[in-house]
Amino acid sequence: MKRFLILSLCLTLFYTVGECQALRYHSELIHKLCEEIGFPASSDSLAVGDTIVGELFRMPVHVRLDSSRMVRHVGFRLFHPQVSKLVDERVCDFLERYFLELYLWKESPVQQRIADDGVSFEAGFFYDIERVSSEMPFTLDRQGDKSYLARWESDGETMLAVRFPISFELLTGMPLIEIEQTIFQDVLSTPLDTSAFVLAKEMIEVDDDVFAPVDSRFYYLPVVNDRMYCRKTKKGFEPIFERDQPVYSAANLFQIPHLRDYTLHVRQRLYGFKYTEYRIPLSLWVNFCQSQKMNCYFAVEDEYEDGSLLVLVIEEDKNLGCNHLLSVLVPAGFVDEDVELQVKMNVYIPTHSLKDLYQEKHSTPQIHNIP
Repeated sequence: MKRFLILSLCLTLFYTVGECQALRYHSELIHKLCEEIGFPASSDSLAVGDTIVGELFRMPVHVRLDSSRMVRHVGFRLFHPQVSKLVDERVCDFLERYFLELYLWKESPVQQRIADDGVSFEAGFFYDIERVSSEMPFTLDRQGDKSYLARWESDGETMLAVRFPISFELLTGMPLIEIEQTIFQDVLSTPLDTSAFVLAKEMIEVDDDVFAPVDSRFYYLPVVNDRMYCRKTKKGFEPIFERDQPVYSAANLFQIPHLRDYTLHVRQRLYGFKYTEYRIPLSLWVNFCQSQKMNCYFAVEDEYEDGSLLVLVIEEDKNLGCNHLLSVLVPAGFVDEDVELQVKMNVYIPTHSLKDLYQEKHSTPQIHNIP
């Protein structure tokens, strides 16, 4: 039984070190795990993407390197690449990294570590991962906003089943004080989606000659919704971006990539009542949120006499159990001018915390009603 607590000595590295260029690591945990498996601090021979770098207990270990030579993932290779396209890659990464963590854990009984994380095994135990292969049928079930249940099966029999909380700190391996420092670089490094944006096929008229998707959703309050607004033309539906419709146009900015690019001047709140400031293109922000399959909700908080708008944007990341909250000042005349949008941003707010915030907002008249 104790064999899974002993670090295997059979780690065989399949790369060669050429001219060295220092690697960076997306988190302190990834850096620590790489050091523990003997992964080098620098190497020019590693290609961008996924590379198998060795074996531990006869299981392949791989790393993922991005174009800036940052190591973004390390873990056992448990999934066929196609699975990561169907399931959120970040959840797959968590499972691969977490099982590697458990094999390398030395600080306390591993059973206590698992319990502290809120993780439970409903079939098998963590060392049964040695019986799993990337070719086995895998399912991931979501239990509301509380937990995931991951299962591997063979010949109709469950080989391993593990339940774990939907917690961004657990899933990313980073506490809030660390992960909130990474979002700027994550936005910049997210690969651009160059595919054409496809509007919903079914629309309903929500205002005079203004249409929105039938399946629009809202965030606790109907006025905080994910609608994108369109006109009906001879060519079909086209997004509204018009001088005389500033509210609909502003809503579309955060829903439709490359509708019109502006600079976001972000003042991001950090843990401990601190702040950081930076500028990013709006298109990169929308690209980042959509790549993570976030739901974007929009509402108008105030309309000023000069025509400017104060809008609320919520990026809901259901797969990580958190939200990004933006308060954006949209200047008057933004449709015709190249303006800078002033943004106050809170990132990685746990879902339950944002629910409490909305109970407070529900009793105030600040959020304006738009169709």
